[in-house]
Amino acid sequence: VRYFMANPHKLPNQGPRLTMRYGLFLRDNNLFNVRDCMDMYDGGIRYVDEYIGRLIEKTKQLGIYNNLMFVVLSDHGEHFAEHNGMPFYNWHGKDYYEEYIKVPLIIKYPQQVVRPARRKEVVSLIDVLPTILDFYDVTIPECVQGDSLLKPPAKRKKYIVSEAVSQSYEELKMI
Repeated sequence: VRYFMANPHKLPNQGPRLTMRYGLFLRDNNLFNVRDCMDMYDGGIRYVDEYIGRLIEKTKQLGIYNNLMFVVLSDHGEHFAEHNGMPFYNWHGKDYYEEYIKVPLIIKYPQQVVRPARRKEVVSLIDVLPTILDFYDVTIPECVQGDSLLKPPAKRKKYIVSEAVSQSYEELKMI
């Protein structure tokens, strides 16, 4: 991982078919194995974590940290051959293992006006927008899906939809 951070020109260029080119890049450089891919993934997490830390520190230095809302989330996770040797690392979006669909969602509210809490019920990334709008007292348009996490959980049954695309490019949905 340090090699690629010090030599970013060795990484594949952005653009069409990046995922395919990245997979070929890993294979061509003998990096397409569970250990190296896990190391690169961990390095990516560490990289993002460092820059989020720098951003937070800078906002504190500027004296604006307490006035800001920070939302940290991920759209998917990864797995590394834990499932019967299935393809790994660049396979996300093609099945529904928990590693893919259970993602972090962290919200830091301005001035700590909201008591820190963990929710036990299932929430979804579609709940982020209504939560932000609700916090700032903006009327949530009817077309917006999801529920504000600032309100008590709805009494109704909540369904979470996950989507994936199969190898044959069929769209799959899980409720």
